[in-house]
Amino acid sequence: MARRPEVREPLLIDRLADWLGHRSRPIRTLIAGGVAVVLTIALALTLVGMLLNTPPERLSFGPLDASGVATALFVFLVVAGFAFYWVGWRVLIGFDFEDSPLQPGRPAALWVMLGILLLIVVLFASGLLLIAALQ
Repeated sequence: MARRPEVREPLLIDRLADWLGHRSRPIRTLIAGGVAVVLTIALALTLVGMLLNTPPERLSFGPLDASGVATALFVFLVVAGFAFYWVGWRVLIGFDFEDSPLQPGRPAALWVMLGILLLIVVLFASGLLLIAALQ
């Protein structure tokens, strides 16, 4: 009796990459923007949490006082948000403007999975903080 070759189920990352490949360009643009927003919010919550735990007398860095540090943090988050969107655009859409758009692969799926994971972590941590604040 001859053995039939095994047919393996595609991995989750490959199924997600295939699903992303079947989405239109505007939908992939929205996904890239959503992931960028989630990553920026997660970074902002982390940095603001560290900033709030810092004593006020330690919030001066050279010519920056506390309000200058907050402004610099805001500018940094804006630049980081644009960088996250650029990476998302690069892996989900690409920079070629030919008739056949880029087919997103594993990097796009990893990027979206990272965004989903951080969204879950941020929502979970925010829920825990809300429960602690209400007690």
